[in-house]
Amino acid sequence: MPNPKRRSSLLPWLRSPAVPLAEEAARPPEPPAADTAEEVRALRAEVAALRAERDALRAQLQALQPQPPPDEPGPRPTPPWAAWARRHARALAVGLGLILSLVVPVWLILRERWLQEQIRDMLYREWNAVPFFKTLALPSYFLIVFACLLAALFIFLRWVPRDREGYLPDPSPIAEPLPTLSPLEGWICRGLQIAAVLLAMFSFGRAALSQTYPGAELLLALLLYLLGRLLTEFPWVRLRAALGRMPAWPWLFALVIVALTLFLRALTWSQSAAAWGLGAFLALALAALWPQRARVPAAAWLVLLALVLYSLQILSWQFAAIGDEHSFYTYARDQLEEFTFSTHVSRFFSGQAVYGSHPYFSSLIQAAFMGILGKDAFGWRFSNIFLISIAAALFYAFFRRFTHPRTAFLTAFWMACSHYLMAFSKIGYNNLQALFLMGVVLALTAEAAHTRRRMAYSLLGTALGFCFYVYPAALYVLPLPVVFLLFYDFPRDRQAWGRWWLMLTPLFLLLAPLVFQPGYWAEKIPGTFLNKPELTTNGGSLGQHFLSNLLYSALGYLYIPNESHFVVSSYMDPLSGILVTLGFFELLRQAGRQRFARAGLACFALLLILVGTTHDREFPANTRMFMLLPFWAWMAASALDGWMRRWANAWPGKPGLQRAVLGAVLLGVAALNLYQGYGLSRLRTVGIPEIEVLFVRLLQRDHALFADANKTYLFLTEEDWGIDGIRVLRDIYRLPPSQEQLDRAVVTEPKFSPELAARIRQPDVLVIFEPWMNEDLVVALEGEMVRLGKYECPVQDAVWTPPRFDLWTSREWVALCPRDGDWTARP
Repeated sequence: MPNPKRRSSLLPWLRSPAVPLAEEAARPPEPPAADTAEEVRALRAEVAALRAERDALRAQLQALQPQPPPDEPGPRPTPPWAAWARRHARALAVGLGLILSLVVPVWLILRERWLQEQIRDMLYREWNAVPFFKTLALPSYFLIVFACLLAALFIFLRWVPRDREGYLPDPSPIAEPLPTLSPLEGWICRGLQIAAVLLAMFSFGRAALSQTYPGAELLLALLLYLLGRLLTEFPWVRLRAALGRMPAWPWLFALVIVALTLFLRALTWSQSAAAWGLGAFLALALAALWPQRARVPAAAWLVLLALVLYSLQILSWQFAAIGDEHSFYTYARDQLEEFTFSTHVSRFFSGQAVYGSHPYFSSLIQAAFMGILGKDAFGWRFSNIFLISIAAALFYAFFRRFTHPRTAFLTAFWMACSHYLMAFSKIGYNNLQALFLMGVVLALTAEAAHTRRRMAYSLLGTALGFCFYVYPAALYVLPLPVVFLLFYDFPRDRQAWGRWWLMLTPLFLLLAPLVFQPGYWAEKIPGTFLNKPELTTNGGSLGQHFLSNLLYSALGYLYIPNESHFVVSSYMDPLSGILVTLGFFELLRQAGRQRFARAGLACFALLLILVGTTHDREFPANTRMFMLLPFWAWMAASALDGWMRRWANAWPGKPGLQRAVLGAVLLGVAALNLYQGYGLSRLRTVGIPEIEVLFVRLLQRDHALFADANKTYLFLTEEDWGIDGIRVLRDIYRLPPSQEQLDRAVVTEPKFSPELAARIRQPDVLVIFEPWMNEDLVVALEGEMVRLGKYECPVQDAVWTPPRFDLWTSREWVALCPRDGDWTARP
């Protein structure tokens, strides 16, 4: 309790006037008064008593607490990791729940498709209890898949923070006014455009009088028009200055691509001497480009990666035949060997070439590559490989305009190592030209939206016009720039309408030749739901067709019900499937705030409907679903890039570890795609190859074992079966070395004629029976083969698959036979 006496003794000192500090320090200390000394002693005694009382109370409290046994240690300090886990318990729980809900669907699919486990009907009763599910061709464990995806969506939208750095700010371009032209430049520009109009009128008039369609002279009119537009926006002085400032790396990089292409061709055909020389040429080209490497865009290196990955196994027997692709090869070969220049000019805009539904220009692209690289498997198939490799850089150019640079690079990476494209590009179709043109259209759309340059709109319209002259799936690309530009350049004023008109002018010019070809439009009905009367006349069937195929298409990155055309399991690899799901969730979240997310989601949804549901098949066609790959790649890239940024923001200071993890993820993606494209594709198609494919396999085995032998393969057939397809495969694979080594003899009697028997008796003649020949006739002729000294060799794809045909060999060539389907056995 405070002492009032002591308080009153302090008041006079508090009320005394202030004394300067210097004066107070210089004043000598005064001896304390007697009363003051007595108060000090009293205060000290009081403090000592309080301390003693405190110590006594502390001792009493300690005595009341339970003491640990003498042999047990005291409580240990909390480890740092436990303290960190306690602080982040909620984030860990969210992360674990999200990971489990994303990994479980992929694990179930891996067990069925990759590990060949019989789990398809694990929830058969529960699945069939839902009427709509019962009509689907999905495994019953998709009940778990649907539940996990819904749980992942809820967790992501509820607790995962938004990625605020994944998109660049919306562009705010201002259309530049046209430059002032000199009188001469103005006359040249107007003259070029007038010449284009006159030439187009002449082409249309000639077509109307001759009752045909315009020829390649219309392409010349288009070039004159584009040149006039270019000089209007970029006068010659400005254009010459821009060309003078052009860096050297594009030319050097083009040289690297040429060297790499020739080097891959030499390796493909095992031309050792040429491979060494071209390898040196490639090394010199790379050395010339190396000083410019800082200026080369990152996506350009991905083009080289794609060329290498997509060229693997380009001569593999397993890609020898699908069944209907060789007509593209023969037509392109005929364009080189039989068609004249005037034929190319007159048919350039023909919309009916291969099968009456594929345009002439589409085959002309394949013919150009075959003319340069050879009229064989490499020259034919490399046209697809080259175009989709360049498409990876085009998609980078598109996404680089709107997203984080690393997101655009990762998108191009996914396009450069897609197992879908690795396998599908080996077929030799013209389908992948549509993917290339899609990349051109989107890159030009981004350029137009960002710069508002009139030339960009003219080039965009030209690219859209050429969509009518490649694989028909390119027609699905036509609405994409329209939807996209409605978000970024809505025609609300006169200038915007002018830019849109510049886009439509070349489009209408290229579309005009098809007006003269009604057969072109009639051939577009087959392959669509309009070709099936049961769908168009029954609303319930059409609704079921639409909903089921929409679901199949939306889940295609995880699971495809129809494995065909060497595409198996899914359109994306399993790791990418997890990332696509996360990227799609992020896209849904960003759509409310980001314009590009809304535009991208609208284009993806439109393509999902057009490509995935408008066909006339039971399932989405693998021959066109590749059109969705760029958007799935973008979603996977957005997810990976977004989580890497979250990691960098949460734990800064470890960029090396982050780069290592990113590199490991990309390496895993590339490895999974390589296995799925070349390894799993083979495992999932064991037993499917027919006689044409296995005969190519037999020829490659013959070449490996007996390269210098000159054998003749004689096919014994009935009247209605020929070997024209076998002869085409000989030209594609260059095996056997000569067409004279393939022959055919028609047999209708159970006994060989003396001439045929004498020929079969020759040791270098190997005989193959038509697989579909009358069985009674085959049994009778097999006895004749034994009497002529031939040995039977059943040819089958694998040990556990049935034989596809029988090869009858002489004693000298018994080692050629893959006994019991064991193709690894060697003599």
